[in-house]
Amino acid sequence: MKKLNELIKTTARWLDFIIKAFLPVAAVLIVTLKALEIRSFDDEKVVLDLVLMIVAALAISEGLSRFVTLEYIKQKIDALHNYGIPNQKLLEIAHRYGIVGLSPRFSDDGMWVEDIISEIKKCRTTLDLCGIALPSISNIHKLKDAILKHAEDHDVRILLLKPNCTEAERRANIEQPKRGTVADIVDTIAFLKQKIAQNRRIRIHTYTLPPMLGLYVTEFVAYVEPYHFGKPEGIDGCIGGYVPLLKIKNNSDKDVYDNSYAFFKQHFQYLWNDSRGGRENLDITIDDIVNDSYMVLRNGNPFDIMMRDWTLVAQNEPIAYSFKPNFVWKTQQQFKILFSEQSSRPKKDDEDIWAIKYLPSSAVLTLINAKGTTVAQLSPQKEVSVQLEKQ
Repeated sequence: MKKLNELIKTTARWLDFIIKAFLPVAAVLIVTLKALEIRSFDDEKVVLDLVLMIVAALAISEGLSRFVTLEYIKQKIDALHNYGIPNQKLLEIAHRYGIVGLSPRFSDDGMWVEDIISEIKKCRTTLDLCGIALPSISNIHKLKDAILKHAEDHDVRILLLKPNCTEAERRANIEQPKRGTVADIVDTIAFLKQKIAQNRRIRIHTYTLPPMLGLYVTEFVAYVEPYHFGKPEGIDGCIGGYVPLLKIKNNSDKDVYDNSYAFFKQHFQYLWNDSRGGRENLDITIDDIVNDSYMVLRNGNPFDIMMRDWTLVAQNEPIAYSFKPNFVWKTQQQFKILFSEQSSRPKKDDEDIWAIKYLPSSAVLTLINAKGTTVAQLSPQKEVSVQLEKQ
């Protein structure tokens, strides 16, 4: 059928050329010969015949050209029609469930990155991210900048696979030897902790369940990447990013059964709640504690922390204690907290000494950064028990 159509179009093009090139010439010759026959070139009828024949030739040529064009258009319409019929149902289903985009995450044009960035800029509430290591947070600069910009004024919740769990080991075995999966997770957590110390509103949980989905979720859309254990021949290292990334609109005005977004949002929420015990805090430790006397904290992070506008809240204490504006907590520096019956700073002007009301052994100290995000929680009871185990 295809060869027949090509033959028809080729024949039509040749006919069109013959008519356009030779029919007007033939018309002139016919009229000229007729004029020679009657030996008169001044006859108005001869001139009129010549004009009419040329017009007729051009009309036939134009008509044939239009016929060929219309036939070509009809063929294209039929092709689109034949293509569209089997896919119409697919498009209807996608529209019904809010699927508004589909992109390979490792596409060369990087359009998926630009699209996610545009949605992050629209977001005015919490941004939720879920992955295994999410290296794109730190190594795709435009995406990193958009996330960190959002974290200046809004919460960002991030779920990562726990680096020392069974599932992380399983993933690492699949992706070896060209990817250090566990090392990537550790690097992402270290990067994010540094940004938390720089007053970003970021919270991190690590989960231990088998990874199922990669998610970027705003209040408007969810980007969903299905995870898998499959590693086809020819794929080395990371197995993520090869299956299509779905963009799903929040159809909040529709019934929940037609709003796929709601299921993915709740998938994230389930993991977040289930992994509360895997919260990643800044590395602030209790080095020493003496009941009724003092507690010594240490900044165990590999970076200094500017403590301006940071607060330390003691359980059941009505007052949050603020650090001096110019206090920089150096890496590995100790910080002494005095216990006292008075909820006030001691008279001695020493940056490393700070008074706090006597704490019961069950109390919890909460460290909060300048943007109001909890960055560490310390339990004297837990630390005392750890120290007793070491003795």
